[in-house]
Amino acid sequence: MASSASTPPTEAASETSERAPGFLDVLRARRSIRSFRSDPIPDAVIDQLLEAASLAPSACNRQPWRFVLVRDRDLLARMGETVKARFDEIRAAIPAGELDDELEMFRVFFSFFETAPLVVVACYRELPDLLARIVKRASRGDGAPVSADTTTGIHPELQGLSLAVMSLVLTATNLGLATTVTTGPLIAKKQLGELIGLSRHWQIATMVPVGWSDDDPGPRPKRKDFEQFATIIG
Repeated sequence: MASSASTPPTEAASETSERAPGFLDVLRARRSIRSFRSDPIPDAVIDQLLEAASLAPSACNRQPWRFVLVRDRDLLARMGETVKARFDEIRAAIPAGELDDELEMFRVFFSFFETAPLVVVACYRELPDLLARIVKRASRGDGAPVSADTTTGIHPELQGLSLAVMSLVLTATNLGLATTVTTGPLIAKKQLGELIGLSRHWQIATMVPVGWSDDDPGPRPKRKDFEQFATIIG
């Protein structure tokens, strides 16, 4: 898309050495899959997924994530029923005849996860704002307190978890597994947290069903052209 102004593109390309040849092919191979075979995921594969997640960057290397991996079929069924019940509550609150087709079309996005052999519930916790605590002990020359807020609206812990989830998803793709990242079930976030025994300090951010695909996703949807989402300055 762009190259150094002082280095011809061909020379710049020749100086680039891929650490993992074929990595872009893994990104291209990733698809969102919502139908899975029932084959269990081996422990050795789960270890690789967790290692990939653990290697993700996070602010100050605080690694503010927790992953709850659910493969108990009875628990997954209860989680699915909980989400379906919550969806029906929301549906009942909408006047009959309004958005009927749209809601039925979206219903599948809320509970399909229960069919996967493994569901990764990705969680994070908000941690103390270290910079704000340091600044709070300082003061300006006139003695007035100095205030700083570096986390409100930024959520660095959630950003770190997002990177860990992407690492896990791409590793699953590289191993031939299918995934999707779904937030639909979070309409029942509180109830799901109780079902998996999640401490009140942790928040569920997303869920990742993992398994071998039982679906043909068809052609990849068109991606935006670079010019539609990227601006190069300089």
